[in-house]
Amino acid sequence: MKFAYQAINAQGEKISGTLEAQNRQEVLNMLQQSGCLPIQVQAQATPWWARSYGRQGVKGEHLAMYAEELATLLDAKMSLDKALALLSTLTASPALQEATREMRRMVKEGMTFSQALQSYPKLFPPLMSSMVYAGEESGNLATLMSKMAHFLGSMEQSRQQLKSSMTYPSILFAVGLGSVVVLMTYVVPQFANVFSDMGQAPPASTQALLSLSAWMQTYIAWIGGALAGVILVWHFWRQSRQGQLTWHRWQLAWPLFGSLIWRIELARLANTLAVLLAGGVPLLKALQISRQVIGNTALNQAWLKVEQGVREGSPLTQALTELAQDFRVSEADTLIHFSAIGEESGQLAPLLGKAAHKYEREVEREIKHLVSLVEPSVIIGIGLLVGAVVVSMLSAVFSLTNIQV
Repeated sequence: MKFAYQAINAQGEKISGTLEAQNRQEVLNMLQQSGCLPIQVQAQATPWWARSYGRQGVKGEHLAMYAEELATLLDAKMSLDKALALLSTLTASPALQEATREMRRMVKEGMTFSQALQSYPKLFPPLMSSMVYAGEESGNLATLMSKMAHFLGSMEQSRQQLKSSMTYPSILFAVGLGSVVVLMTYVVPQFANVFSDMGQAPPASTQALLSLSAWMQTYIAWIGGALAGVILVWHFWRQSRQGQLTWHRWQLAWPLFGSLIWRIELARLANTLAVLLAGGVPLLKALQISRQVIGNTALNQAWLKVEQGVREGSPLTQALTELAQDFRVSEADTLIHFSAIGEESGQLAPLLGKAAHKYEREVEREIKHLVSLVEPSVIIGIGLLVGAVVVSMLSAVFSLTNIQV
């Protein structure tokens, strides 16, 4: 959450601003570590919608561009202070602009850049602050920021590709479903009036359609309310700890989609581990940070066993093999194979990077394959629904004009 503070800095000047932290004590510790004397620290009110629906943050594309611009400025031998000053005007995100100005002030007051990043956990992932810390320790901040920028860019590209691939089928489904609802609630009832006025019984197929249309008109409010209720209950159940765990475990077991989810998660893990290990972060610490990028709760919990195995002295390959056996999946074979070669050759980071690249190519192929299946399925399904309604209406027209089909 966000805290507003007032403090006295090392020069005796009164300063004020905001910090992101888990609690008030954490803000006090941050201010004291930067050589400031806290005067007042108050939690800022969080909007109800932010409390209900989760984290606030920035778009992935903005964060990727932010890291790339910072890496470019540092690579040009610009000081961190000047780079942050310029970056606060370059970034397109107002949240990042404000955070960058605050972080620049923190750095000028004695806080390290990695500590400043940790002050904004909703904006900057733990991976980024860890990479910056490794860069500060090794004196190679520009290079590691370049790796970070490449990683974030790759992640955002994969996300956008998945999103764009599902946009067209979603639009097709929504338009088709809307067309069926309009036909059933506005067009079909007109035929009921026609048959009633003429005193003629409609064909059996048309009678069934008219009955369904009348039922929908009578109970449309109840149907909408029940549907909204089911969606609401499902949403809150999925947000609960047990519900989310169960839902995500089901996702991993889905035919076709489960395999895609596995490959997406393993690509993230392999890429994150490769970047962290290349930056000099110890393996156990890298495993702990990598868990932050896992979106699936079931896999996130299972990753704790991998951390525990490595902590107890097991090779990474063995810990990954046990993970794959627990879920009975073959998608982890690539990661296990490259991990074994990397540990044997002492080139774990580069080999994990190759595993991530292989997973990314597989994800691209699977997305294309799924889209090639989903698009015609949606078109055929909606076509059959609309076609059934139209044929039934045409048979009614033919019966009214005494045309034999």
